[in-house]
Amino acid sequence: MLLAFSDYVIYLKPAHQNTTSPLSSNETCPPSPNNYTYGWHFVLKGNTAKFISITCYFAIAQAVSATYNPPSKDSYLYTPTADTLYNCQANVTDNSVTEIILSHVCVPNGDTTTTTTTTTTTTTTTTTTTTTTTTTTTTTTTTTSKTIFLFQDAQEISALNCSSY
Repeated sequence: MLLAFSDYVIYLKPAHQNTTSPLSSNETCPPSPNNYTYGWHFVLKGNTAKFISITCYFAIAQAVSATYNPPSKDSYLYTPTADTLYNCQANVTDNSVTEIILSHVCVPNGDTTTTTTTTTTTTTTTTTTTTTTTTTTTTTTTTTSKTIFLFQDAQEISALNCSSY
């Protein structure tokens, strides 16, 4: 038996439009019915309004929809990859709410996506040894000079400078 509900159309809160999914999350979602990786959890404020249907528009996944019978307080939509959420439109049971709220984005079943980057560094060391030999030769020359004075009758008559090596 299909229940009939009065429905009201509302849209995604403007602050949540153009939201890009994170690469990983600590949030959990119920298992994805289509084995997609990213779960988008939407909620409504208040206690009475419930989702009848929702369609969200993504950059990569395009339009993703869900219908609830019976209506649901929470809505989970799944995308196969990280994506950007442009906007959503929902039919709800109560006009007491005016917008759809994106609660969080998660990876189903508590899995996380980890990106690992490996960096390889190669270091080349070149050692050059230069030996310089310096030979110093020192030549010492000793010169001995003698001056010989010749005197005759107590007077100097000649001075002779003699050197020997």
